[in-house]
Amino acid sequence: MTASLYMIQNLVNGRLYMGVSIRPEYRWMQNYNAYFKNDVKKCGAENFQHDIIATFETQKQAFHAEELYVDRLILNGFVLGETLYNLKRGGVGGTSPCADVRRRMSESQKGKPKNSASIEKMRISMTGKKRPKRGPRTEEVKAILRQKCSGWHQLDEARAKISKTHLGISKSEATRLRMSEAQQRRRSLEKEYHHGVHE
Repeated sequence: MTASLYMIQNLVNGRLYMGVSIRPEYRWMQNYNAYFKNDVKKCGAENFQHDIIATFETQKQAFHAEELYVDRLILNGFVLGETLYNLKRGGVGGTSPCADVRRRMSESQKGKPKNSASIEKMRISMTGKKRPKRGPRTEEVKAILRQKCSGWHQLDEARAKISKTHLGISKSEATRLRMSEAQQRRRSLEKEYHHGVHE
């Protein structure tokens, strides 16, 4: 089965996307990442040029050619996830971004507030899923946690404000139990932190 290597170019800002498809005429405008979709909305579909670069006898050959083309573009100054819509070098399909792109995506989201609709979507998507179990913490991780926990002591004024807002609100027994357990965990971490500092 033949496969085609194709390129899509944004004529407004010059960004490129390299891809492989066995039916490139149907692939156009389907299943691309958020960067690409946002630019289509912003610039308009008419400002995108779609070209078939080459056709290969197998998908494996086409994926290999995609990697080579993306590598060549990177050598010429294009950047994954920025001037290229591609989030990884290429190869067998999928949209899992490379480590460098994931790091940049993470940094761009730090400190941005999430609206309640986004929080609700994340909550629903995680409902019923088991969280991955993590192994024992390393000393380095413990040290980072101790450092973060050191700022838990609030000013008396702030504590008074919090207390005043909760005045008269009755809590269920289950809520009290959870709050008590959280307070005990917090105190044990603070003790562990102070014990580590004074050793």
